[in-house]
Amino acid sequence: MGYSVKIKILVLLLAISMFTQVFSENNSFENLIKELEEIPELSLCIIKNNKDIIFEKDSEKLLSVGSSFKLYVLKAITDMVDIRKASWHKTLYIRDNEKSLPAGILQKWPNMSPVTIKTLANLMISISDNTATDILIDYIGRENIQNITPRPKQAILKTSEMFKLKLSENKNLSKNFISSNDKYQLQILDSLAKTPLPDISKVSQWNSPIEINTIEWFFSTKELCRVIFDLKDSDILRINDSGLTTDNWDFVGYKGGSEPGVLNLTYVLKKGNDIYTLSITANNSEKSFDFNKVFKKVSELLNILFIHEVQ
Repeated sequence: MGYSVKIKILVLLLAISMFTQVFSENNSFENLIKELEEIPELSLCIIKNNKDIIFEKDSEKLLSVGSSFKLYVLKAITDMVDIRKASWHKTLYIRDNEKSLPAGILQKWPNMSPVTIKTLANLMISISDNTATDILIDYIGRENIQNITPRPKQAILKTSEMFKLKLSENKNLSKNFISSNDKYQLQILDSLAKTPLPDISKVSQWNSPIEINTIEWFFSTKELCRVIFDLKDSDILRINDSGLTTDNWDFVGYKGGSEPGVLNLTYVLKKGNDIYTLSITANNSEKSFDFNKVFKKVSELLNILFIHEVQ
């Protein structure tokens, strides 16, 4: 559920270059996309003020987005706070049976440690804490989160459920889940509560894509642009700006997600009276991305474009 620093920088440079109108001269944007075409299942969407599409490529295609699904968890809890069905100050407790595997820190906290909803949301977005995410999903209710997504019948997995399905020694678990309809998938997820988490060593050994087309969180880049626009006023999104310089923007909000074969980065940025959203997703069901190769090839182009367009 973590993500590569180098690929993060790569796409940050991509965002900077595109938002500074790199596609206006010498076919720069087209050349850049051509360089990225070796990445399988690439989707990109850039929207201004939630209405003007600046650029899109397969922006309505449903792809695996990893932890970026947590934007919908954040929207669900934010909506509850807005209508006073919840409070950021409400205290919940970290129970051992709700803990997940890294990324995050809460999985190491003692059983029944108190934590506010605001802190859970802060950790879920800023460091992609999986245990914080699952506690919030339990508190909000899975169905309530699904109801605000574009496909309410699409099961929203908890992160612990994803680990159990993908990394379990019992392969029948994942086979049964994949072959089931929406209703039975939800029943399987509920039944996983008594299934122990895989050993944490399996996370560090997880280097190849596992069922990224069947056991995941599926959203389009256009959908992610829309939901992060809805969250544009959230200070939670600004805790981790992913290193994107704020010299060029009034504020930067960010959430990303990845696992072997999956990458997504989604941004909301403000400049003057304008709000921009960008989401980029790449999937490869055959092998993990060669992050270093892609970064080296594209970063040279983007550095040139950045110097030319911004300075």
